[in-house]
Parts: sequence; structure tokens; C-alpha cells
Amino acid sequence: MNDFLARLQSLPGVKAAGGSNGGGSMLLQLEGSTAQPIKTDIFNVTPRYFPAAGIRLLKGRLLADNDTTGPAVLLVNETLARRLTPGYPARTPVGMRVPMGRPGGGRDERIPVTIAGVVTDFRGARLDAPVEPQIFLPAGRSPWRFGVEIMVRANSDPEVLVGAIRTVGRPDGIALLQPQTLADRLDASIAPRRFEMTLLIVFAGLAVLLALVGIYGVVAYMVTQRTREIGVRVALGAQSGDVIRMVLSGGLKLVSGGVLLGIAASLGLTRVMESFLYGVKATDAATFAAASILLVGIAALATWIPARRAAGVDPLVALREE
Repeated sequence: MNDFLARLQSLPGVKAAGGSNGGGSMLLQLEGSTAQPIKTDIFNVTPRYFPAAGIRLLKGRLLADNDTTGPAVLLVNETLARRLTPGYPARTPVGMRVPMGRPGGGRDERIPVTIAGVVTDFRGARLDAPVEPQIFLPAGRSPWRFGVEIMVRANSDPEVLVGAIRTVGRPDGIALLQPQTLADRLDASIAPRRFEMTLLIVFAGLAVLLALVGIYGVVAYMVTQRTREIGVRVALGAQSGDVIRMVLSGGLKLVSGGVLLGIAASLGLTRVMESFLYGVKATDAATFAAASILLVGIAALATWIPARRAAGVDPLVALREE
């Protein structure tokens, strides 16, 4: 595996290449702690995997090549660091030790492993799934298993790089090599959610269209009902701008009341749809403000046409109507 990663590292444009192997999960507890053990995902990684995957160091140090033979160390992600040491980041778990089973040893054969550093949370599968506690062990201390993932970071064209990787061959013990760009992987991971959001956007667009037509119809009807009043105002010297402002204010008052009711209903309904949100809180003030401004703007547009029509009413015609 190391020879294969070295060949990848030598490809033109490659900045970092590393390997990772999910090693299952375990119950982790600090040495001497009486706190409840924490279920933690285990990853066996090579040192260059962190820059290749974009995982940044927050505290301590990253893994090094000599960690496979020196004292046993591991890294923890930020989620696990917060759970191990309340008060993080003022207090960190760097330098603390956790008892772990020796590779190939029995269940009772445990050795203390020192936490060497804290890294940023890593989402390896779903973007919308909560980040679980994770530990990263030097890959050389345990054999590679199924599900080996190789990450390559480069500044060259991804399609050209994929072709170059195929020419390198396969590492020993790996039966299948399927190069895939990160963009393609992200696209596949969010495809189901994108379909759901597309449907939601379509129905939301139809709802906005119906709202626009409804607002236009209501305001136009209001203008028709007030034709004589508008005629009288124009006959008494009201300017077209005065009439437009009067009609606009009447329509926007109705819309503003609807927006306030909609916000109140949304505060409850968004909690039901919270699982569909990623990177946005269910009560995100900016989102509510943007939606409200959009609806009021659409309402103003729908009200503008009847308002302009009202401003052009002929007083003589209006006063003859019953």
C-alpha cells in the first residue's frame, strides 16, 4: 500500500495521497475515568490522508510515519474531544490516554494509547448525517481490511488525474480500484435529497404563482368595488400617485398580515421538516427575513397593475357607475 501511495504522490499535480480503512467502532473511555464509555468510529489512516481529505489539525500534532513503530498514539475528531473534555477548547484531551486492545491480542490484553492531536470533524458518508465521535490510528499498526479508501488531492484536471491513477495499477491486496472525483461522490450522496428539494421547489413555485394570481384578483376586485370612490378622489384633485399609494397600501396591509401568520405557522412546521435542512437552523432569522421580503415584493408587483389601472380611472365614467 505504501508503494502504491508513493506512486500516486509522484503523479503530476498531486499534492497529497493517503489511505483510510474503516475499522468498525468501539467503546472508548479515558484511562482512569469513571464516565460512561463513548461509542466511537475507528479509522486506520496513513499520515498523508489528512491533507488529502482536507482534515485540518486543531490541537496537538498529526500522525507521522514513525508512529507505526513508536509509542502508540491516535487522533480524535472535534466531536469526540468535546465529549471527552467538557470545557473544550480551553481544555483538550491531547496527552491523555485511552486503553485499547493490542492488534492480534486477546480481549483482556489492552495497552494505553496517547491522544496526540485533535482534528476537524470528517463527514465520510452523508453530508446531512450528524458527525459521530471518531478516532484515527496509524494504518501500519493493524492490517488493511475491506473498504479501503484512497484519497488524492491535486491541482490538475480531475478527469486527467483519474486516467493517470488507472495507469498506476492496483495496490497489493486490493481487488478493485474505482477512481472517482469528489464532485461525483458528493453528487451521488446528495442525489436523493436533491430530488426531494426539486419537488419541494416546484410545489413552492406553484404556491407562489397561485398566491400572486390570488393577490392580483383580490386587489383588482377591491379596486372595482372602490371605482366611484376613486373617481370622486380624482375629481376632487387627487393625483395618480396618491391613488397608486392608496391601492398599494391596502394590498400590502393584507399581505403583511398573511406574512405574519405565515411566519408563525412556519416556526412550528419547520421543526417537522428539520431533517431536510443542512447547514440552516429551523429558526434561521435570515431565511425567514429573505422569504418574507420575497413574498412582499411579489405582492407589491401583483398589486401594482390594479393600482396603475385605478390611477387611470376617468372621473366622469366612475361617477356614472352605480
